[in-house]
Amino acid sequence: MKEQALKQLSPISIDEIKKLLKANQPDKFDKMIITQDQEIKRTDYTFVKYKYQLVERSLKLVKFPLYGSLKNSFGAFTGGISKHGEKTTIESDDLLISLSNDYGIVSNEVDATQIDNPFDFPFDVQDKYLLQKQSKYFHAAYTFQETCKKCKGNKYVTCSNDECKGRHQYTCPTCKGDRKVDCRYCEASGMIRCNKCDARGEYKCSKCSGKGQIKCSFITGCGGSGKRQQGDKKVRCSKCYGKGYSSCSECRQGIIKCEKCATKGEIRCKDCSGKGNVDCNYCDAAGEIICSTCYGDKERYGMIDCSTCRTMGIMAQMLFTETEIRNLEKDKIISNNKSVSIDESKLLTHVITDGTTKLAYNKANEHLQEAYDEFNKAYTSDLRQELNLNKKGFPLLTRENMYYQMIPCISFTYKHMLTNTTHEIIIVNFWEAPEISFSDEPEQLKQDLGSVAKSTSRLFGKLFKTKTFKTKQDRRNEIVLLIHLAKADGKIDDQEKIFLSDLIGGLKDFTNSEKQNLFDLIDAASLPQLILSDVTFSRTERSQEVLKNLKKLAAADGETSIKEEELINEIKDMMS
Repeated sequence: MKEQALKQLSPISIDEIKKLLKANQPDKFDKMIITQDQEIKRTDYTFVKYKYQLVERSLKLVKFPLYGSLKNSFGAFTGGISKHGEKTTIESDDLLISLSNDYGIVSNEVDATQIDNPFDFPFDVQDKYLLQKQSKYFHAAYTFQETCKKCKGNKYVTCSNDECKGRHQYTCPTCKGDRKVDCRYCEASGMIRCNKCDARGEYKCSKCSGKGQIKCSFITGCGGSGKRQQGDKKVRCSKCYGKGYSSCSECRQGIIKCEKCATKGEIRCKDCSGKGNVDCNYCDAAGEIICSTCYGDKERYGMIDCSTCRTMGIMAQMLFTETEIRNLEKDKIISNNKSVSIDESKLLTHVITDGTTKLAYNKANEHLQEAYDEFNKAYTSDLRQELNLNKKGFPLLTRENMYYQMIPCISFTYKHMLTNTTHEIIIVNFWEAPEISFSDEPEQLKQDLGSVAKSTSRLFGKLFKTKTFKTKQDRRNEIVLLIHLAKADGKIDDQEKIFLSDLIGGLKDFTNSEKQNLFDLIDAASLPQLILSDVTFSRTERSQEVLKNLKKLAAADGETSIKEEELINEIKDMMS
């Protein structure tokens, strides 16, 4: 990895960039002007796969009734420091497994500061590496059996029912043994208020509304008028004798004596049948309570099982240290600066995400192995700080493995030879598998109103042979001839590109169609034969100026080749 990293960190020069572009983008490179003093921005990204091993130790306590089935297995842990020393390996987990599986009893983590150096013992190692499964160590001074403190070894405790208090059978606290209690409905009186007469013994007649008289019947009487119709005359009512009303037949002077309570105003209570008391529900009229919580036999009278020792009378406890090995990993992309911003997803396409990690650090008891180089030493240090890892305390860092891969990325600008515009290039992973990205395409033409206007202007210019049209046509022909000459010897040198670009000065006045023709011309594998219209200029002086520029271009790289000289002579002859 180090050798590969050093290669990736190699300086990247303008010449290396040109060499790469020429090999991978030859058509575009021919139109790029990249000067030797061009600024190169560079960011070296590094993909890091960090695998690390953490060891955690915890102090655990398990307390349990010493069941008969556990006595033999727990006996192996008794005897104290004199027999086992301060810390001793637990050779078998059978006891802990049985407690969990058979009795649902598990250990709980406790404060490790309560005893001295609970974690000070060696790790289990094989071939100088920590074993994944580590032994448990029990602390003999805190591993013992004792009489249950709750029941004092009696296995049972006084009934927990506050009312029973260990009596098991006792007088009912509600009826005090009388089996009867006062009737709550009648308040022990045996009688309740008559709701029909509202306890008055009489009530108002509803027929006459308490008046004691009613209107004379309408059908057989006069309806309250005192007179009845007889033929064409009204005569005195014979039923009410002309009074218009008669005495109510249902009451006496508007009052009726209550038949429900016999005018007493109260009736006998239905709940107690007038006795004033009812059977005690609490003891079912037995007068005594037999507790359903505790035992009633002679040996355990008024007692319940001890919930602590579960009727064993003996409790046991074991204090032990447990070791957990965790193998973790983290992937990360880091950079030395932020001058070139690359999306992480793009960077990941250039790295081996499942690359094989190499050991950088291993500590197994007294064995220490370190294999840091100048790169992974810095990376592991940063990651330890980020993940809060510790080589001296628990959770303890015991192993580090790392894979790293560098991806050098650069960005720079170039000038397009024909359009005279500046553009950016980004190259990812320059030395191994370069990915070249262009910020935009200078030759990607967009149709707009300006281009349409230029086309229209060119049409009218052709029709009327304006001075502007002639000047533009001269520029077009000069550029065509310059391109032919630049490609005459099969290559376009940097000095030729610069001279050609300065002479052209951009293509702003050209339409999209005209620009595309020039782009196609410089991209062509073989150039078309020059024709008379290509060498025709508006003035003789302009023709002579073009010839001078062609000679300057030919000499721009320091020498004029035979092919360049032959082409200049051919153009000169066609101008004559």
